[in-house]
Amino acid sequence: MNALLIYPEFPDTYWSFKHALRFLGKRAAQPPLGLMTVAALLPSAWKKRLIDTNVERLLDRDLAWADVALISGMHIQRSSLAAIVERCRARGLRTVIGGPIASSLSVEELKADHVVIGEAESLIGGLARDLERGAAAPTYQAAERSTMETSRLPDFGLIKMCRYSTMAIQYSRGCPYNCEFCDIIEIYGQRPPHQGRFPSHCGAGAVTGSRLARSRIHRRRQLHRQQKGREGALRGAGRMAPSIQDHLRFRDRSIAESGGRSRVNAADARRRL
Repeated sequence: MNALLIYPEFPDTYWSFKHALRFLGKRAAQPPLGLMTVAALLPSAWKKRLIDTNVERLLDRDLAWADVALISGMHIQRSSLAAIVERCRARGLRTVIGGPIASSLSVEELKADHVVIGEAESLIGGLARDLERGAAAPTYQAAERSTMETSRLPDFGLIKMCRYSTMAIQYSRGCPYNCEFCDIIEIYGQRPPHQGRFPSHCGAGAVTGSRLARSRIHRRRQLHRQQKGREGALRGAGRMAPSIQDHLRFRDRSIAESGGRSRVNAADARRRL
């Protein structure tokens, strides 16, 4: 089967970082690590493409190529996700929606052919077989929360890393905190970070991610040097401040003594500095 994995666009909010990313010449902050992991869990015989609509357009030829569209996102991406689903439905392309948004909205609101609620590791094999047979159920729900040991190394070959400013590596699930504004613990559990030995694919992911990011090390060093230069300039300005203040006081006094005229003896001002 041809599986098209689609990541919806973030609106122009804090989470999109669109305006800040222009300074770096990048299109998005991070690649969709969840969909990259899902791609690795799909049957190896399947052909896969990943379209992140934050960095590239979803074209009609992409939809024509696909046998099924797998879409994931967060609640803030709801508008973009709905538009993608409508495009797929108009072409008769089957849609599968998962990710955090599947736990935030009802199945009816998502309007997908199939909805996956919860983490995919324990059920994606059955979903893939059902899709191949054309007998997939409307809803799949994970019976329990998965652990990192059951996950796989994300498929880094599906993305163009040069379009992103940072790279994410997952080594744990859930969160130990209880922030009232966040739904992470409701979806993934209130779990502490991974303790003890990391699963082997986490280490491999770190190595792969570091190789992808290596091209950015020189850029970071340049930014560090620029920051040091700015700090030096600010320190120099701080040392100059007393002289500048003396000059301003001298200028104001000269104006007052001249009867309010704005003309100041420049030579005297330079001597004062």
